Amino acid sequence: MPARTPAPILLALAVLLAAPLAAQPGGRHGFGPGPAGPRALAEYLDLDAEQSAAARALFADLVAEVRPLLDAQRPRRDELRALLATPSPSLEAVGRLVVQMHGTRERVRAAREKQEAAFAALLDDAQRLKWEALREWRQARRPGPGEPLD
Repeated sequence: MPARTPAPILLALAVLLAAPLAAQPGGRHGFGPGPAGPRALAEYLDLDAEQSAAARALFADLVAEVRPLLDAQRPRRDELRALLATPSPSLEAVGRLVVQMHGTRERVRAAREKQEAAFAALLDDAQRLKWEALREWRQARRPGPGEPLD
């Protein structure tokens, strides 16, 4: 059975490598204009071959670092759901799982931020401006807690 890429890793890829295309016309799935994908991001930022190769390596490193964290998170999430489905869940067990899951999310966030900084360092000034503008636009479009995705 082939290994599945966890959804948060795919989301990180979409945000980190495909998000700049949101500034281009042609909507996709209601999340904003533009197509998505690493090739399109490379084209949008006008990455040269060396930058593209370095970006792929950075992403591969991120996946290698984050995949085990996310794989460990899945059973915790399932356990938390099962606990919360019981009439009187153990507050201690729920709290333990929530704290563990929060720690994992923070480690994933730190890895993603490190990867984003390394990616930005690959860019020249013009590319970095486009990248930062796109990231700000994407951040502003993210729904808040409890808001619909569109």
